[in-house]
Amino acid sequence: MTEQEFLTIVSLHVETYYECDSDDDSITWWPPEDRCAGFIKRAGKALPEINLNDFVMVKWVTGGQEGGSWKSNSHYPIPAEREPPLEELDTILALVCPQITLQQYKCLLTGALPSLIEEGEIDVDEYYANSTAYRYKRVVLRRLFERLQGLGLL
Repeated sequence: MTEQEFLTIVSLHVETYYECDSDDDSITWWPPEDRCAGFIKRAGKALPEINLNDFVMVKWVTGGQEGGSWKSNSHYPIPAEREPPLEELDTILALVCPQITLQQYKCLLTGALPSLIEEGEIDVDEYYANSTAYRYKRVVLRRLFERLQGLGLL
């Protein structure tokens, strides 16, 4: 499977991805939905201009505080959310390599460094001492494509 065929499949079937315009794939704009025009949610059609620097990701709230305002300083904690599954990865794998075995899947996820699934946390400070803490997991499409090729799955 070529790079373009891989991207075409992803663009037709993945519901949400995050656009990264440069080779620097660090998350410096957070959260993407709020501060990056590159957050794309598919509405029943192919995603425009997807490339291998883009990534699929899940994020969830792990805590924080809110309630502060110009009138009040009575903060209360933000409850943590459950970690959501990274369903977009499974969708991609089911489409591009439906023959993948459990052993190959484990090798894909835990194989050579750097890890396929990147994890991290971000704290977002807001006005009046409000803040939200997030955790995330993401898969850069380039790394996924190269790892699948290396394992002979494409």
